[in-house]
Parts: sequence; C-alpha cells; structure tokens
Amino acid sequence: MFIVKYSGGLGNQMYQYALQSLLRELYPNTEIKADITHYSMIEEHNGFEIESVFDTTLEYATNKEIKKISCGFVPGNNFNRLPFKIRNSVAHRWQFVYKDFKTLFSRKKRQRTITDRGYGGVIFHLNTEFDWYFRGMWQDISYFRGYEDIVRGSFVFREPHLKDTDYRLIEKIKSEKSVSIHVRRGDFIYDNSQFNICHKEYYIEAIKRMESIIGTDVKYFIFSDEPEFMKREFEFLNNKEVVIHDKTQSNIDMIMMSLCSHNIISNSTFSFWGAFLGNQTNRIVIAPRYCRINNIGKWEFSLPDAWIKLDV
Repeated sequence: MFIVKYSGGLGNQMYQYALQSLLRELYPNTEIKADITHYSMIEEHNGFEIESVFDTTLEYATNKEIKKISCGFVPGNNFNRLPFKIRNSVAHRWQFVYKDFKTLFSRKKRQRTITDRGYGGVIFHLNTEFDWYFRGMWQDISYFRGYEDIVRGSFVFREPHLKDTDYRLIEKIKSEKSVSIHVRRGDFIYDNSQFNICHKEYYIEAIKRMESIIGTDVKYFIFSDEPEFMKREFEFLNNKEVVIHDKTQSNIDMIMMSLCSHNIISNSTFSFWGAFLGNQTNRIVIAPRYCRINNIGKWEFSLPDAWIKLDV
C-alpha cells in the first residue's frame, strides 16, 4: 500500500495529487490511498478540495493504516471531539514536533517514508512488497518530467456553478487573444514575507515582454484574491477586465486562467496550475524565476523549460 499525505491549499494539493496520479501510472497493481487527516486538525484555506474541484474519487487511508507506516501525528476519535479551535491551535504547535520526535525513534517507519526533499528519483524504483508513505509538498515538476500529459489529464474539472457573468467572461476569454494575469496577495504580503516578491514592476515587465511577442491587440483578464486592489494597481491598463469571485469560487478562477490564450503568473502554486492546465497551441507563459526569497537565498520556481522566466 502507498499512502500520500495531503496538506496546504488547492495549489499544493494538486502537486500531491499529481504525485498520486503518477504513482497510479507506475504501479497499477498497488493500492494507493490518501491521508487527509491534516484537515481535521488545521483550518487551511478552503480545506481539502481535490474531489470537489476535480472529477475524481480518492480512497482514504484509515487511521490504523496511516499509523502503521507514518511517523506523523494521527488524530484519534478523542482528539477529533475537541472544539476545532483547540484542535487547530494544538496541531499548529505540536504536530510537527511530534513527527520530528517520532522520526528519531521509529527507524522502520523512517525507512518507509519518502519525502519531497532529495527523493532522488526513488519513486520510480519502489519495492511494492513494502508499504510506503509519501510526505511533502512535491513542488518540483522534475519528478513527473516525461509524464506531463498524464498529470495534466488527471485534472478534469467538475462542472462548476456558473453565473451568467461567468459564461460571458468565458466566451470573451475564448474569442479574444486573452492573457491572464494572476496576482497573489493575502498571506503573501505580510511584512518581511519571503513570498512577497512579485511587485508591480514584475508585472509591468511581463506585460512588455508578452506584447513584444504576441502584439498589443490583447485583452488582459486579471485574477486575484483582492480584485478591488487590482483595479487600482492596474489602472494603467485600458484593455483589461478584473475577474471577481470570492474565495469559495477559486476553482472558477483556475478554469478561466487555463482557458486563456497566454498567461502571466505569480510565484503561487495556484497560479502555476492555472497556466499548466492550459492546452492552447503556441501559448506563452511568463513567470517569476524565483518562488521565494529570504536571508538564506533565492529559491528557484520549478517551471517547464518553455516558459519565460523573469527575475524579481
């Protein structure tokens, strides 16, 4: 049995689901299950969304199955009876310390855990006689290089609940030379945030680069978690439309981004997938070269070779 741990928002979950899809392709006779216990402890974005956004059904690992091979904290019935605020607070403070402590003293479980750090291609050569637990964010597309079509094909959107305005927007996106611009704000713009790196200058340079390639007869569709701010930030753009959805409709934003002819993305996993799922021919994607910058250094954004990378 293989178990894939899920955590993070929709963009992060999609990397983990990409891994699970690849494992299904590589090991068709192996039982592969999802560990989503993280979401019973921590309130994170919209919770676990893979099954509600995409046309797929996952088999969930039981607590017993997870405990057998994982060093992580697995919430039991007593823990789950606690008020969610208490569970959330305890999990934030304790679950990672628990995992690190158990890892030190659980040699067998440690040997059966594969993380996204330095996996070294081991996922392609697993002994299926053993159980394996996969933990991490898996935000490095090199592990599914050569399997891009399989990964892309595993993400089939469920039919969303669209308003009339959404249908009209989609028709515009399909009928025009459309370019999506995605701006991630929210928790990215905290003071000293290592993710607050895609400033206005980056988008101005990306727009110039895009127009130098495809011309100026384009229509920009701007997606953000703060659409009202975007109206002011991109006031200099005349040929634009700011797309407004609340956070529970982020899947509609991703669908629309994937339908655009070209994309300008931010250093966001959600943004990455909105562009990656597009299948337009001769599509231009412009992205930041780095996904985060801190006092240790600059972290490269794992991107397809054909995408244009700009320094930020």
